[in-house]
Amino acid sequence: MELLLFGLSALLMLISTFFFIVSGIGLVRMPDLYMRMSATSKAATLGAACAFLAGALYFYDNLSVALRVFAGILFIFATAPIGAHMIGRASYARGVAVWEGAVIDEMEGCYDRSTHSFHSSPQHNQTTATTPDETGTAPQAPAATSQQAAP
Repeated sequence: MELLLFGLSALLMLISTFFFIVSGIGLVRMPDLYMRMSATSKAATLGAACAFLAGALYFYDNLSVALRVFAGILFIFATAPIGAHMIGRASYARGVAVWEGAVIDEMEGCYDRSTHSFHSSPQHNQTTATTPDETGTAPQAPAATSQQAAP
């Protein structure tokens, strides 16, 4: 049984190493900050989880270690995506350019530089259909309203 758990632990460490290498390659090869951040946060999170699980299997007879390992995995799964998201938002707000080969910039027009806030763009929130109604004309999009506070 010990040999099987040791072998499974070694396999998980190899999988962890693979994900860490993929994370490093993504960091070097991706063209802009947003893609680098996505590649590293996803692959490094999976790599760390596999490394933690390998440690838990290696120390299978100690319940304290197993509980700490699972707490560590939960912590990484909770913080890594949120941290990457916040870094991406801050980078976009600071004006870090999106890769010129990107097909679409979904955040374009959603950041107000005067108030430093993100908002939903009216163009992305339209739920009205563009099919003609009874009069034969297409329905008009609702007018965008701005809610700016007076200074």
